[in-house]
Amino acid sequence: MSNRKRIKLYTKETVANTEVRECSKYIIEAFNAYREELDDLHDRHERLVKISRDITIKSKRIIFLLHRVLINSDRSVAILGEAETALKEVIPLLRRISEELEGRDLHRHHR
Repeated sequence: MSNRKRIKLYTKETVANTEVRECSKYIIEAFNAYREELDDLHDRHERLVKISRDITIKSKRIIFLLHRVLINSDRSVAILGEAETALKEVIPLLRRISEELEGRDLHRHHR
């Protein structure tokens, strides 16, 4: 082989292939951005669902405690203390939901 440099001929096909590759690169970048956005949205939704379930469980326990106040009037002060303690566990969960939704479109998570 000779030491000649290979000269690349630019035909219509090679130019078209280059343009397609460049276009594909931009499309892939755009879809990667959409994928990241959707993954973030899905992860946030899953966190909100988990927190909501925890709040529901704790709230039901508080309601059952308050029903027992009516039945056991002699222990009402102790039961109200338990309910107040349980309510203090719910407040941080509500704050976590507030932090998750801060600056976000609230309607995206409404079902």
